[in-house]
Amino acid sequence: MIVPHLLKLKMQIQNSGQRTAVVRSSFRRVKAVHDVIKETAASSAGLLPASRLSVGEPDRFLSAEEHGRVEAKLRDLLSSVCDYCNERLASLVSTQSEGQTVTAAQVVELSRTVEEFAGACEATCGRQSAALKAAFKIRAGGYVHRFHGQRKSKLTLLLDAERWKLELEIAEFMYEVSHATWGDAT
Repeated sequence: MIVPHLLKLKMQIQNSGQRTAVVRSSFRRVKAVHDVIKETAASSAGLLPASRLSVGEPDRFLSAEEHGRVEAKLRDLLSSVCDYCNERLASLVSTQSEGQTVTAAQVVELSRTVEEFAGACEATCGRQSAALKAAFKIRAGGYVHRFHGQRKSKLTLLLDAERWKLELEIAEFMYEVSHATWGDAT
């Protein structure tokens, strides 16, 4: 199947742009096979003009109803391939992110890769699949949560390490409050 081959290529290729190009290329191949089957079905149903056929008169053995079913099955097949790829890559994003620390640059790169992959899927099958985007959102949310948690811990440690000096300015403060409130501080 194409997907395990894609996952191996993804692991081997380091550059995000190259990974996206490989994924798009694979989708174009799947789409090309889809288009060949679709054209063959159209030819078998007698829906192509004679000028498009490379050989003489084609055999017409599909009725219009059967041709419609073939086209519906082809659309479903293409959508299933896109969904399967999205789910596999979402699984990869989820499982590889468990114990790894990431930088903001890596999150941005992953975001671009996810968007480009989702765009390629939508262009190929005509609809969006949410699995990969959801896995990315979870991954990015975890990064933001850890980022803020680390910064909060650092600030807490800095404040705890700071020497605090107790100042007794309560009487002066009370004088100012009384003066502001009543106008006379006696």
